[in-house]
Amino acid sequence: MSIHTDEKVETLDFMLNNALDRVVPEEFYFSTFLVKIIWKSWWEKGEHTNIEEMKAAKSVKGLNDLVFLKFLGKGGFSQVLEVQLKHSRKLYGLKTIWKDMINNHKDLEWVQTECSLTVDVLDHPFICKTFSSFETPNYFNLLIELCPGGELFFHINLNSVFDEDTARFYFCEILLGLKYLHDMNMIYRDMKPENILLDIDGHIWITDFGLCKRNFKPKDWSVSFCGSPEYMSPEMLLDTGYTWMIDFYSLGALLYEMLTGLPPLFDEDWAKIYDKLLTDEPIIPKNLSEEA
Repeated sequence: MSIHTDEKVETLDFMLNNALDRVVPEEFYFSTFLVKIIWKSWWEKGEHTNIEEMKAAKSVKGLNDLVFLKFLGKGGFSQVLEVQLKHSRKLYGLKTIWKDMINNHKDLEWVQTECSLTVDVLDHPFICKTFSSFETPNYFNLLIELCPGGELFFHINLNSVFDEDTARFYFCEILLGLKYLHDMNMIYRDMKPENILLDIDGHIWITDFGLCKRNFKPKDWSVSFCGSPEYMSPEMLLDTGYTWMIDFYSLGALLYEMLTGLPPLFDEDWAKIYDKLLTDEPIIPKNLSEEA
């Protein structure tokens, strides 16, 4: 199974139009180029971060500016805490990355990349905002938007599978977030349900930008090996080089998981996943519609 990295996605706008027409309420506004969604209701409710709140969050330079409320979760290199700004009482997430886990230059590079992608660089409805970053003796710290809905991974496991309308809706929101990153000349390279968060209204935020590569244009190629095996494209495994088209491959794998409960070609053994990537095709369940 493979993707053709030199092909143009000529039907992208048509697919977006078709899918969004079916799942997005009428009060949403569509841009003519179909690469953005603007929610009137989202803005009118005041759920966006206002200018003064933004300034306050961007001014955070250390732990003395914060009140710690509770532990939210942890990953391989980091943990996330719920915090409150002392002078505004607004809630945020604090992602802390253990310095002891940074063992080489490559690890340090992804930490520096994530710390550099603040709201001044990335600002989009489907991208989790990083307002500020700072160091303490034992941690790198990022002040980020608080995402009360948790990870998409949790919701897939809770529901086993999504119905096609729900999967289509999340697929389109993630696709628009990826389109924004590509327009910013960035390749994402870390698409997986653990890196998709849900806000209080059920909309998505893409997070975790350590594997992003900046100044990466549509015709650029990379040979770096990174990402999760379940969502990795054959091009990366074969070391033949790839473009940002691999982000669409990984998004397709995520869509498959939303519809079936597991990634395509899944196996508990990563080595077997790698073998299947080069030899097998995913099985499409008969209960899915022809459109899916």
